[in-house]
Amino acid sequence: MSTQVSNNFGSFLFEQSWMKVVGALLNISQPRSLRELVDLTGLSPAGTKDVLRRLQEKDVVIVGRSGNKVLYSLVLGVEERTFLENALQQKTREELQRRAELFSARHKQAIGWIDETIRLLRLGKLGRRELKKRGRHDAH
Repeated sequence: MSTQVSNNFGSFLFEQSWMKVVGALLNISQPRSLRELVDLTGLSPAGTKDVLRRLQEKDVVIVGRSGNKVLYSLVLGVEERTFLENALQQKTREELQRRAELFSARHKQAIGWIDETIRLLRLGKLGRRELKKRGRHDAH
């Protein structure tokens, strides 16, 4: 089984709500509560609970309890877990690279804007100084 995921398919796959929940459960040693999964995925509590229900129906997630807390964890084979971990790492690297490039472009744009603003302020100051000088000279 190949661990490479095409960029378009990977983007589609990892934007799905069920994959956000699976990703949040993937690299942990202890089960997570609904509240933790909501915080990690950005999904609503109802949406997260619905995804967990569907994953449970497919025998991908099991439910346990710790006191009053309902806890969820993944049930995956080694090959499935390895595939998902590799795909998630690849997608994370791509996303970090994209964000770094975006920040870099914005950084250059911001520096250019700052340089241009300083230049215009200096020109404006020089212009006022020249006007003041001329005003003094014209008064004499």
